[in-house]
Amino acid sequence: MNSIRRRLSLTLALVLLAAGVLLAFALRDFPRRMVEEHVLARLDHDADLLYVHLLDALARHEGEAALETSLLAAAGPGYDLPLSGHYFVVRLGERQWRSRSTWDADLDLLVGREDGTPRRLAGPAGQTLLVLAKGFPNSVDGRPVSIALAEDVAAIDAAIAAFRAQALTVLGLALLVLLVLQRRVLVRGLAPLDEAVEACRRLERGEAVQFEADAPVEVRPLLAAVERLSRHQAQRLGRIRHAAGNLSHALKTPLAVLGQSADALAARGDAEGADAIRAQLETMRATIERELRRARLAGGGAG
Repeated sequence: MNSIRRRLSLTLALVLLAAGVLLAFALRDFPRRMVEEHVLARLDHDADLLYVHLLDALARHEGEAALETSLLAAAGPGYDLPLSGHYFVVRLGERQWRSRSTWDADLDLLVGREDGTPRRLAGPAGQTLLVLAKGFPNSVDGRPVSIALAEDVAAIDAAIAAFRAQALTVLGLALLVLLVLQRRVLVRGLAPLDEAVEACRRLERGEAVQFEADAPVEVRPLLAAVERLSRHQAQRLGRIRHAAGNLSHALKTPLAVLGQSADALAARGDAEGADAIRAQLETMRATIERELRRARLAGGGAG
């Protein structure tokens, strides 16, 4: 069946579902990317800080022990605890310094590209490391400098996964509520069309038709047309009833004259002729009464 209500419901449902699918895909990547960008910004800051302290220690011509102490102090206490989830490696030529947190783990953070492209690496104790490796300008003595930092994001990934599950649940419930609401809005919005159909049925029965004034603007012209049709039908039926009444009154005198003529024929001894006229008169009176009754019935509901 070609139903406007069904077509609108299906179209709106598809639009809502498409929006929900797009939002679900956004939830898969956006929270993780946003958190990763925050972590990478902190790692990048720490890398620049280590590089500055490295150059400063080299400029003061400090020994390697003092240089290592300067790097560990610059990194902060988060890089001191073993398996803390915060790690760094600084490479100066062939020399390399590692944070204390890496002493109990075999981590090679300076493997692969050193252009600042983030990557993920399986860490110790089930950790998931987000690694940032960067190459810096050579030191004053011409040795290349590379710095890599890593942070455990396993807890963040778990929190994002929990958030994503909750968000998808809420999204599914919201879509369900929206589908129910849009269905109710459609039913309510198209109810005046059902009212117009019922009005046409009442017109067929000769009943009066009247609509509520708060109908939607889109269907008011249709309801106004049906209401005009109802008034026109009522006026037409009124004219028919009035014309039938006038016809009845107009025929009373000729029928009375015919009745007198039948009596006159009977008085002259023509009983057969008088009976024939009276039979036709009765038929005419019955027909007039029947049509008047029909006119009254037809016009009674629409008046």
